[in-house]
Amino acid sequence: MLRNSLSFTQKSKREIQAIEQRIDDLSWGFEYGEVFSFKKGIQFELGNASHILGSCFVWFEISLESDEDDYRILFSGDLGCTDTPILTDPDIPDA
Repeated sequence: MLRNSLSFTQKSKREIQAIEQRIDDLSWGFEYGEVFSFKKGIQFELGNASHILGSCFVWFEISLESDEDDYRILFSGDLGCTDTPILTDPDIPDA
């Protein structure tokens, strides 16, 4: 999508390739449904929101050493509709 949108600019092919490479060098990807861990007992998992291409919701789980309870926080924008012609159905967040 980036390459396509940059093709409408006055940038040369070389400039577009340099921009793509720079973005690739600075970014990394995450997969839906995979759990990622931070330090200090914080984890997150992405779910497919299907609102627009690539949209997601994020589950954060926080396990505090001094507390017996785990905390779960869901952050989301809009969830997409089901049975649309282009996008897959959204994942349904746990209760």
